[in-house]
Formats: sequence, structure tokens, C-alpha cells
Amino acid sequence: MNDFKELSIIVLCGGLSEEREVSLDSGRAVYTGLKRLGHQALALDFANLSVLANDRHDFSANIPAPDPVSEDRAADRLSAYDFSEIDLVFITLHGGAGEDGRVQTALRKAGVRYTGSDPGASALAIDKPESKQRARALGISTEDWFEFNTDQDTQEQVSERINAEFGYPLIIKPARGGSTVGLTLLKQAGEISAAFEALREVSPQGMAERYLSGREMTVTVFDDRVWPVVEVAPKAELYDYKSKYTAGQTDYFCPADIPGKTAKKTQESASAIYTDLACRGLARVDFILDDSGQSWFLELNSIPGMTGVSLAPLSAKAAGISFDKLLQMMVDSALGN
Repeated sequence: MNDFKELSIIVLCGGLSEEREVSLDSGRAVYTGLKRLGHQALALDFANLSVLANDRHDFSANIPAPDPVSEDRAADRLSAYDFSEIDLVFITLHGGAGEDGRVQTALRKAGVRYTGSDPGASALAIDKPESKQRARALGISTEDWFEFNTDQDTQEQVSERINAEFGYPLIIKPARGGSTVGLTLLKQAGEISAAFEALREVSPQGMAERYLSGREMTVTVFDDRVWPVVEVAPKAELYDYKSKYTAGQTDYFCPADIPGKTAKKTQESASAIYTDLACRGLARVDFILDDSGQSWFLELNSIPGMTGVSLAPLSAKAAGISFDKLLQMMVDSALGN
């Protein structure tokens, strides 16, 4: 018996964050998949609620950024949108208001269901220092760090603290953001100026984190399921934005070639963090595996990418779940909450 129900679904993507282009790629993939499944799909740009794709308009390959508007203003517009004929909003926004809870709050105010975590969990997940602190409270290893603000702290002050607490090498990155935008690996003190400039392009709120050499691992969690560990092997020294989203720049191995006990412990850590942050739906938890086989928590992504090189769909595939089936599972999960 086929119990499929055709739904009216808005794919919310694009937006105003530094991850706009990746969000559009995710939105395009999700929109196309939902159409294949038989749903009525409409793709909207969060930035101005313009229609990116529907039955009459193809999802363009080149979509210019809209005129600038504050993300709070965009969220206000979203909360006032007429969702009376819509069953669900499928969120494929990355970074900014899409992941920090503001979009989720707007959709809740509008009375429409949506994929992914609720506002509180979203805000916790995007806050890297807070999520690391909570992981540490769970007994999960995570490297030392400290926060700073480029509008308040000078390069000299940050350098002095680095020398006192870490030394080099270390990572400087936004305290709240994703896709490794604004991330810099510092090997010596003289590189702090360039790191500050890269950070300022994204956010004044930064964090310095002790650099840990090792293998990059990621675990996808979906509600009560934990899928196979993926190893991420960039060809460059660092798994940065270019490595993530340029075809051929990174190799992926799933399941990761690691001992079963190591994989199980890493998956258990991912599930514990996901549960502690009260996430729901699809999320991805990133780790570094050191030479001793110890997994170190990096961050949790509450809205993983859904592009052709994204890790969550790869992990789902290793668990026997096709991309389209994953989309339907996400839809069903959202409607069930």
C-alpha cells in the first residue's frame, strides 16, 4: 500500500550570510529532490522572499545577491509571510539567521512547521564556545580555546594571551559561524594580522583554539539514529572553504577506515552532544582523531549542507539511505514534531 502524501513545501535558502552560495546549492538539490518525490515545491530566497523556483520558474544557476537588508528585518518579513497553504518549510540556510535560531523563531511565530532544530538548540549549536563547554561537561574531549572580539581586543592583547595559553600553531575562527569561513591556521605570531582581517570580514566575535593535528572525522545524527563515520581527507593542509566546496580538493571515506571501537566511541560522543543540545532532525558533528585514537570534538552543525559534496548525505548513503529517501525522512520528522 502506498501511503505517500503530496505536500506543499517551501525550500528556504540563499539568505544574507557569507554562506549564501552554499545555501543556494543546498536549496537547489533539495528542491529538485522534493520535486522528484512528487511534492509541490517552491524555493524562496530568505533575503527578500523572492521566488527562486517553482513550476513556472527553473532554479537559476546564477542568482545575484539581493540589496542588503538586516537579517533581523528579513526574519520579521518571514514571520509575516502567508503560510496558510504551506505544509512545511524545508530550511537549507547556512550560517547567520538561518542557523542561530532567528529563522526558526520567525517560522514558529508564523505557525508553520519546519525541518531541523528549534530556536534554542540552533542558537546553542552555532555558538562554538558554548557547545564546546557543554561537550567538555559531558566528558567529551575538546581542545582548549578562548574568545575575543576584534572590536574590543587588540592584536597585541590576543597574541599575548596565545603565548601565555597555547603557543603555536593554533586556529582562529569565528565563534559563531560555519563552512570554515574566516578560519585561519596560524603557525607563528606574525600571522595574527591576516587572521584578524579574515575574521573581521565575517564577524568581530572570534575564538582562538589550540591546533590539533589529526584525521578529520564527522558523524551524522538523525533523530535517534547515528550513521557511519566519514573521514574527510583534504588535499590541502587545512579543510577550509575551498577544500569543502571545490570538486576534487578533498577525498571522503565512508565508513572511515578506523577501528570499530574508535568509530563506536565517536558515534556515542556525537549522539551525546546532539542530545544535550536538544537537537532534532538532521545534524552533523565534527571531530579530530589524534594519533592515539582519541576523538576531539570540534563543533555541531544543525543544518548540514545538502550539496553534491556534502557529508550528511554521504553518511546516509553508507547507511543505505538515498538522497531522496533522506529528504522524505526529514520531511516526516518535521511533521511529526
